[in-house]
Amino acid sequence: ALGTLYFTSGAQTLNNLTINRTSGGTATLGSNLTINGTLTVTSGDLLTGANTVTLASTGSLSEPSSSIVLGNITTSRTLSTIANETFGNIGIEVYAPGAAAGATTVTRVTGTAKTGSGHSSALRYYSIAPTVNTGLNATLVYHYNDRAAELNSIPEANLKLWESFDAGTTWSIGMIGTLDANANTVTVSAQPSLGMWTLGNSGSPLPVELTSFNAKVSGKTTQLSWTTATELNNYGFEIQRSKKSSESFEKVGFVNGAGNSNSPKSYSFSDKNLANGNYVYRLKQIDLGGEYKYSNEVEVIVNSTPKQYTLEQNYPNPFNPSTRINFSIMNPGLVTVNIYNAIGQVVKTISKTYSEAGSYSVDFNGTTMPSGIYFYKLQSGSFSQIRKMMLVK
Repeated sequence: ALGTLYFTSGAQTLNNLTINRTSGGTATLGSNLTINGTLTVTSGDLLTGANTVTLASTGSLSEPSSSIVLGNITTSRTLSTIANETFGNIGIEVYAPGAAAGATTVTRVTGTAKTGSGHSSALRYYSIAPTVNTGLNATLVYHYNDRAAELNSIPEANLKLWESFDAGTTWSIGMIGTLDANANTVTVSAQPSLGMWTLGNSGSPLPVELTSFNAKVSGKTTQLSWTTATELNNYGFEIQRSKKSSESFEKVGFVNGAGNSNSPKSYSFSDKNLANGNYVYRLKQIDLGGEYKYSNEVEVIVNSTPKQYTLEQNYPNPFNPSTRINFSIMNPGLVTVNIYNAIGQVVKTISKTYSEAGSYSVDFNGTTMPSGIYFYKLQSGSFSQIRKMMLVK
């Protein structure tokens, strides 16, 4: 039998420590502990209780799947853009080529579950606090122990990552990450920032049951549609879009949810005036308590190359003081749009740029010009066209 381990003056720094208890045995810390070398858990568990094990910058952890440090363990390392950091082998790996995150503290807590939208996580989470926490483009590898006491009744095949960026107050239970059950890891990539991470059950019923999410393209518009079977405390859906090449999502719209519903609901959103390219969309479903989760992603290709050159009539016309001019070009090249007065003098150039084939809009503001008849001309390669417009003040 081994009681509680106390160290001098309530805390102690050791070079190396090995815990080797009979199977099923434990050792409990009665004070904080810092390890400069290696903390090895050969057999049994080391329980930290209310205390913390700190791995110094040279410290590392060695624990088999049958024995672990149960409780709090933390370390700080410098996270660069050129190397994968394992943080002393406490179970998290980060590679962040997008930005130098600098000094980064990781705290691992085992034996405690988190709750997101009424669902419990596995009994392990990691809190990651970089000095710089934007533009990281990080790949994160989350290691877990597959013994039943940690999985918290979650089938291993169902494990997916949850994330929180407010110290665990709210959780995104979007169920992301690639599971490797043989290696006991879940991996997620292209993360602009890092926060708190844990594992949840991808098979758990969610507050909003999304039954479909589809996208189709018409010209320069993506039409999104989705349906729900049931909804609980559903505030609404934030529509997010990414160029496939960038993998960085931005908000492009919001659609209110039904709140509470036991019947199917249908939703739609139109994303207009898109340039040619590949786009990826996802929904961020937000509940009334501020928690959120992400849908699966859908991809579309916008290729709305016009079949002819066109210069449309400005709208509104007459105008005061602003109007919009729409035009289309079928071949790439230098595109110029000039404004002329009634005697043929150029009074303003509102566009002169190299443009790919596609449809465009430019705005003209006549605040400083007198009322009268004006002309606007589109010139692209050998094509040119002139239309008349009227400024009335």
